[in-house]
Amino acid sequence: MASSSAAASGQPPAGPSSLRVTRSATQSPLNFLRIRRRRSLGYARALSEERLRSDQHRSNFQLLKAKHSQLQEQYANLERQLKTTLEESRAAQERLNDTLHAAKKERDDARAELEEAKLQGLNAQKLEMIKAQVTEDLELAYKDRYAQLFPRERLSSPRMEPIALRKRPPLAAILSTQKLSTLARERDFLLQRQADSDPCRSVRALYRENAQLLARLKALDSELEEARTGRDTEQQSAELRARTLERQLADCQSNVRQLNAERRTNRCVSNWTIPDGNSEAEKNAAQLRSRLEELEHKAKLEMYNAKLQWTQERGAIERERDSLLASETPWIESDSWPVESRLYEKKNGRLGQQIESEKIAAEGELQTARQKVAEVDSVIRAERERCQERVSRAESEAKASADERASLESRIERLERELRTQTEARDELESRLRRHEAEAAAAADTLDALEEAKSERLEAQRELRQVQLKQKSREFNRAKEEWRKKKHKYSAAVRSARERAELAEAKECELGAQSCAKASHTDEYNRVRKELRDLQRRLGDFRSVLMTSRAPEPGSASRELGIPGGKSRRRRRLERSRRRTSNGRVEKPIG
Repeated sequence: MASSSAAASGQPPAGPSSLRVTRSATQSPLNFLRIRRRRSLGYARALSEERLRSDQHRSNFQLLKAKHSQLQEQYANLERQLKTTLEESRAAQERLNDTLHAAKKERDDARAELEEAKLQGLNAQKLEMIKAQVTEDLELAYKDRYAQLFPRERLSSPRMEPIALRKRPPLAAILSTQKLSTLARERDFLLQRQADSDPCRSVRALYRENAQLLARLKALDSELEEARTGRDTEQQSAELRARTLERQLADCQSNVRQLNAERRTNRCVSNWTIPDGNSEAEKNAAQLRSRLEELEHKAKLEMYNAKLQWTQERGAIERERDSLLASETPWIESDSWPVESRLYEKKNGRLGQQIESEKIAAEGELQTARQKVAEVDSVIRAERERCQERVSRAESEAKASADERASLESRIERLERELRTQTEARDELESRLRRHEAEAAAAADTLDALEEAKSERLEAQRELRQVQLKQKSREFNRAKEEWRKKKHKYSAAVRSARERAELAEAKECELGAQSCAKASHTDEYNRVRKELRDLQRRLGDFRSVLMTSRAPEPGSASRELGIPGGKSRRRRRLERSRRRTSNGRVEKPIG
């Protein structure tokens, strides 16, 4: 019954071969677990090394990130400093342009004033005009003095006037008032003309203008010096800023080069280490996978062989049992069969229990081995997944570092372009500053030349004025001597001519009175009037000879001297007398 139940249950009977098979089946997974444990320890060691490398890469990446942020801050500071320097250079350039325009304007004004002063200066034509004005003023002064010394009223003395003419005071008063008014107008005109043509006043005006020009030139010099000092300070500050910018840019470039070198080394290290670690991990995983498959296949083969052997042994045992049963049939029929059968059954029961217990223990060990294998597989799978995650993370970090490197390279290129543009702008500013300096130097040279020209002009004017004063003084002394000689020479002739003119006028007055009384003697009257005209003409000629050195024109002395009773007045008087004689009546005197 026990054998039948064992055969029905599919379990092999107890025997030494079955025990050997179960021991070999239980011992092979343990060895496999030991081997797997050793290899898992090596794999864990490789994983720890890979973890250390990844931590090192992470620390390097953090350092690169910190340096990148530091470079970004330095770049922002450099941009701010560049903007401030550009604004300051632009403001300095505007100030320099303003000062340059002001200096140019002042230079143009000074040139215009210099040209005006040159035009106002003395030349040959102006010197001749001044000489003519001075001679005319002297002639007018001598004429006024002569008119004051020898007035017209003295020619008609009271003792020579007839009684009829003494009885006309209103007409004389009218004539005297007219004469005084004309003399006052002439005096005002002459004074105004003399005031307008005063050389001393024009010289004083020129001195004042010269002083104003000198003051303006001094102010321009001071402003130019201030502009130069401001330009020098601005240039020094710009040079200092440029040096600091160049130094900072050089530091940034060196830092960038250092970071590029570190990045290249890290990339090389990562390219060497990560693929090696990945390849080693993949190789180990492939070896472990192949070993696991091999062990599983061996375990399956051993189980199949054990089952086959167990079935063979069970068949042999059943055959032995059948043979035993067939050989022991006569014993069964005897009386001792029940006792022996019970003993055999007990023995078979004990053996079956032992086999079952061993089988259960072997199955438990196999189950524990399988659990351990599953745990090792899960650990290996988890480690593999973790390694894959780390590898993917390292790849993503490498990609991010490559992107950061590309962005850093692009920023470095942009910084280099901006540096080139800034250097070009700085060179342009320096060239413009040099050009402005050259223009300022040219303006200063022109101002110096203008000052020298002004000083030369003042010196020439001073020398010319001294020469003119000396010449005028010589001419004045010469004219004075000539006037004295001519006065001494012609004084007797003038006195005799004056007396004859007075006598002729007295005769004319008497003849006029007689003609008015008798309305006759016109021929004598005309003759006397002609003599009077000749005497007046000769007197005018003598006066013109006395006042001027050139020969006078005939009939122009009375007009030049402004003697009352000249040609026009004589003509009017003759026409009036002719009308009276033609009308045949004589006007009686008033009063």
